[in-house]
Amino acid sequence: MNIENLVNVEGGNFKKAIRLTRREALLQKAAFFWTNFQILHTDDKRSLLNAFLSELELQQGLAFLAGNKTWEPVDALHDNAIKILVNQIRVYKS
Repeated sequence: MNIENLVNVEGGNFKKAIRLTRREALLQKAAFFWTNFQILHTDDKRSLLNAFLSELELQQGLAFLAGNKTWEPVDALHDNAIKILVNQIRVYKS
């Protein structure tokens, strides 16, 4: 799921969009793959990052966070039994 799409969801209910996406993945017994995670790493999106991390703490299963910046969960997700993998994605043009 592209996080940028959820940030721009009509009505601005980011947390609800994450919750519904998380629910759908659980129903399908699928791993979570979130792309464009780096857009939450700006000061103006701090509240969205906190909402996203709160929802991630509730999830059951594996999550992949993909973006163009490396991120380590220093102050979040410590008591979580879920493994969070943060990948740095590079796009190469041919």
